[in-house]
Amino acid sequence: MQALDIAFMVTIVVVFLPYLRWHVHSIHRSGTPQTRWIESVIVLGVLFVSVFARSYRILSVVDPAMFSQELNPLDSYYYAVTVFSTVGFGDIAPTAVSSRSVTMVQMALDIAFIAVLIRIMGGAAKKALQQLQPGAWLVSLEFEAPALRPHAALSAPDGRPVWLYQAPFHTTEPAAAV
Repeated sequence: MQALDIAFMVTIVVVFLPYLRWHVHSIHRSGTPQTRWIESVIVLGVLFVSVFARSYRILSVVDPAMFSQELNPLDSYYYAVTVFSTVGFGDIAPTAVSSRSVTMVQMALDIAFIAVLIRIMGGAAKKALQQLQPGAWLVSLEFEAPALRPHAALSAPDGRPVWLYQAPFHTTEPAAAV
């Protein structure tokens, strides 16, 4: 089991940066860059947390006393997500220098990950929207874009609403204060 964990972690680390680059390019090519940006942040966030979850699992397998309890695969993901989200319930705690060190590295990288990912992916989505040619259409099948004024609002055959926006996009006027 430990060899599989190490192989998984190395694969994720080696694949992460090229995969990040691919996501940035896919946002540029997307007809709906903001939606693609959200998808990319979710996928890359899961991969990022997976690296630490596997690290915690490896530490726990090597020495079960590294944490306040032995971590099974689910516990290791639970702990990694808890650290990532800065919730810190306290039910699992690092008890050795090496497990505390990995946890501190995750805490520091979490902040950098969030800031860099939002900057890179948000910039890619903004650039893609700016590059839409006048007359290009954007269609929203799930929700109305709150800051944009739709060109048309239609109904799909199954009754779901469909909003159409045409570049250049016009913003809605803020409501007057009463």
